Amino acid sequence: YIENGEYQQALLYLEKALRNDPPYPEIYLMSATCHYGLSDLEKALSVSEKGLEVVDEAFEENRPESKLFRMKFSSIRYQTHKRMGNDRRAENELNLIKDLLKYCLEKKLLEESLLQELAKQIDVDLNEVKNK
Repeated sequence: YIENGEYQQALLYLEKALRNDPPYPEIYLMSATCHYGLSDLEKALSVSEKGLEVVDEAFEENRPESKLFRMKFSSIRYQTHKRMGNDRRAENELNLIKDLLKYCLEKKLLEESLLQELAKQIDVDLNEVKNK
């Protein structure tokens, strides 16, 4: 449903999963994405915050899975803050993503060319936010 932009329908299943299953970061990530897609930006932020708590509970801080989930949640948080006009918070999220990308590069968690492309885009976004 998410890929088709059917966020409300996706949320029905995600909310059921949140009630019935142990917490999984993926469910919170998808839920935050849906709320962002529905322009419920405050909810997108609160769900992503809860998702980060679940990541902390599910993984040790230095586990690769933790870093990758943190990067994904920060990406949603960056987009949300940017859309809300919270430039300072958006910049903070971008800096966090940049640090996580460096970690992923060092640990070879993602393909180097992809990481470099992402890093370039983050630099462009950082310059845009700083120059506002």
